[in-house]
Amino acid sequence: MTTVQQQDGSAELLAGLRANDPRVLHEFYYRLRRITSRTLLPRFGVQYREVFAEAFTDAFLILLRKVQGDAYEHRNLPAFAYGIVKYTFRDAVRRRRNREIPTAPEELPDHLPREMTPIYATAAEWLEDLDHAKLLQWYRQLSARDQRLLDLRLQGYSLQEMAVQCGLAYGTVRNVYAGLLREAGGLVP
Repeated sequence: MTTVQQQDGSAELLAGLRANDPRVLHEFYYRLRRITSRTLLPRFGVQYREVFAEAFTDAFLILLRKVQGDAYEHRNLPAFAYGIVKYTFRDAVRRRRNREIPTAPEELPDHLPREMTPIYATAAEWLEDLDHAKLLQWYRQLSARDQRLLDLRLQGYSLQEMAVQCGLAYGTVRNVYAGLLREAGGLVP
C-alpha cells in the first residue's frame, strides 16, 4: 500500500487548510497532485490521465470540506488526503469503464434506441422535470457561458471536452464548474 509520508508541519498545514490560506492551499494541492498522479496513473493506466484530473479536483474539494468541518480526526493529513484522491479516482475510472462501449464504431447502429438517447438537451429541461424552482431560477440567471457548461456536462462531456467546445482553458472550465456546483449545492435543502 502506498502512503504519503508524514510532514513535520502537519499542524501548520491543517491550520492553513482550515483558514483557506491561499499559499498553503496552492502548495498542498500541487504536492498532493504530483504524489498521487505518480502512484495512481501507472497503476490504473496513463490513458486515464483526463479522468484523474477531474477526479483530483473533486477529491480536493471533498478533502477541504472534511478538513474544514469538525469531523476531521485523523493524525496523518497527507495519508488521509491520498486516500480520498485514490478512492475518488478509482470510482471515476469505474464509471468511465462502465460507459465505454466494447464495440467497434463501424458495428454500432446509425441511431441509438430511445432508452439510450439522452433525455435532456439542456440543464433547464432537467431542472424543470426535477420541479425545483430555486435551482431553475438560479440556472436562468447564469451567464450564457455558465449555462452552456452545465448543459455540456449534463450531456456527458468531460471537463476537457467542455473546454474544447467552449474555447476555454481546462483550468478555467474546472474552476467555473466547481464554483457552479458549490452554488447549486447551497440552494438544495
